[in-house]
Amino acid sequence: MKIKAGWKRIILFALVLAAALMLGAGSAVAEWISYDDRYDEWDAATGTLTIKNDAPGDGYYTGEEVANVRHLVIDFGISSSEAFVRDFSAWTNLESITFNGAANLVNSAFTNCTGLKTLTFEGSAWINKASFSGCTNLETLTFGDEALIDEEAFKDHKKLQRLEFNGNTETGNKSFKDCSRLETVAFKKEANVETDAFGNCTALKTVTFPDTAD
Repeated sequence: MKIKAGWKRIILFALVLAAALMLGAGSAVAEWISYDDRYDEWDAATGTLTIKNDAPGDGYYTGEEVANVRHLVIDFGISSSEAFVRDFSAWTNLESITFNGAANLVNSAFTNCTGLKTLTFEGSAWINKASFSGCTNLETLTFGDEALIDEEAFKDHKKLQRLEFNGNTETGNKSFKDCSRLETVAFKKEANVETDAFGNCTALKTVTFPDTAD
C-alpha cells in the first residue's frame, strides 16, 4: 500500500510530537520552576528540591514531578505569624527535609510524608501538633537552635530512634509519647521537659543533659 506524501508528513509530525512528549514526561522537574519571579532550585542528580521562598497558592507540581523529589530543603525562614503557604503533605517519596532558617510551623504542610526518615532544623523551630502527623517512618530528628515542641507533636512515631536538641528546648505534654524505638535523646542546652513528654518510650537507653555545674 502506498502512502501519499501529505499523509507521510502528518505521520512524521505525529511521531516527532509523541517523542517530544515522552521526553518531557521523563524529565519532570528537570529545570528550575519559577513562580511569581521567585525560583525553586532542582538538582536532578541527588533528587533535591530547594525552596527559595514561599509564594501564594499551591499545587505547583504534578504527581509525577513530586515522585522525583527525595530531599527537600527549605532555604528561608517561616514566621510564626503566618501559616506556611505551600503544601507538601503526602509527598510520600521524600526521605529528608532540612530547614535552613527559622521554622515556626503552625499548620499541617508536611503531614503523611510516609517516606520521611530524616528531619533537620538548622534554625529555631516551633512545631505544631499537626505539622508532621502521619510521618510514620521518621528515624532521626535534629534541632540546631531553640525548639518549642507542641503537645503530641511526634507522638506515636514508632520508628524514631534518635533525637538531638542543640538549643534551648521546651516540650509539651506527650510530645514524644509512645515512640517505642526511641533510644537516644541529647539535650545540649537548657531543657524544660513535660513529665509525660517521653511516656512509654520503652527502648530509651540514653538521655543526656548539659553539664550545668559551673
